[in-house]
Amino acid sequence: MKRLEISKDDLKKNIEIAKKKADGTIIYPVVKGNGMGLGIVEYTNFLFENGFDTVAISTPDEARDLIGNVSSGNIFLLSPCVDEDDLKFLISNNVILTIGSTSEHEQVKKIAKELNVEKVKAFVKVDTGFLRYGFLFNRVDDIAKVYEDKEIVEVLGMFTHFSDARNKEWTQKQFDRFIKVSTKLMDKGIKPGIMHCSASTAFIRYPHMKLDGVRLGSFLQGRTLSKVDGLKKIGTFKSNIVEIKVVPKGCFVSYSNTYKTRKESKLAVVPVGYMDGLNRNKLTDDFSLFNRIILVWHDFKNLFRDNSMVVIIKGKKYKIRGRLGMYHAIVDITGLEDINVGDEVILNIPPIQANDKIRREYV
Repeated sequence: MKRLEISKDDLKKNIEIAKKKADGTIIYPVVKGNGMGLGIVEYTNFLFENGFDTVAISTPDEARDLIGNVSSGNIFLLSPCVDEDDLKFLISNNVILTIGSTSEHEQVKKIAKELNVEKVKAFVKVDTGFLRYGFLFNRVDDIAKVYEDKEIVEVLGMFTHFSDARNKEWTQKQFDRFIKVSTKLMDKGIKPGIMHCSASTAFIRYPHMKLDGVRLGSFLQGRTLSKVDGLKKIGTFKSNIVEIKVVPKGCFVSYSNTYKTRKESKLAVVPVGYMDGLNRNKLTDDFSLFNRIILVWHDFKNLFRDNSMVVIIKGKKYKIRGRLGMYHAIVDITGLEDINVGDEVILNIPPIQANDKIRREYV
């Protein structure tokens, strides 16, 4: 009954827009977070079928989800990995690795030797100011050694990640640091290879930073911070009404008695709640004293403004009343006779927030 519908036509349209804007630059679609909510296996297969040969992930477990379940294509792990068992699995399955330190480089070589693997493909990660993964940008000599040591690791290129692509001045500073690393490598006679630094927001805002490749997640979903003409929002969360009742004025609705009907009301129950991803910031402990005080305070403030969540039924918006349940919402459909049990309900749940157990349907 609950499902996330993904329009194949809209997704293809977004891919066309991305390729046109990339203008020959390599696109690495990012499928982390269960395919950015679109279902990691289904989405990756769709991407491979539509002209991409490499997808990017964030964790070894995501590689395990894909290997054996998707058609032929490359998997690129964006984060360094140091766990021995994970590395054995990744190297054995030809996953493109990320190397962000000298010790990580040595660990990859050690395990590859144990597995009798002659070549491991990898990118070097450069930390230009995020302070998460990668060689610090001023450690050019250490980066150079990874390139120069051709024993096992084949370096495809290097990349960095912007910490706040909305901040033009800071992003330019990170970009300049990245370019300076590549310049110093070339001064040493080292070709940096494929260089990429832009994710979706930088891809839109700073065309000169495209370099050789870009990593696109939210762009392909049409859920961007900056408007792009023609992009379609991908993923529509749907459910159905399971129960309808008419109640008198003065009835409390749902948990904590935060809402009382002001007149005779017709209410519809929809089996979708915060565990499904609806209003996901609702994940609090309702039974702790502190959180109950906070909830009462928020409910008091909400008396003076309309913060109601809405759903769409037959093309019209209807308000959710009362507190959300873990797996239910109660919708006010007062005065309407043409809404019935079984009718379809559209809810505002972005794919990335939708529970991974919700069925994904490509239509």
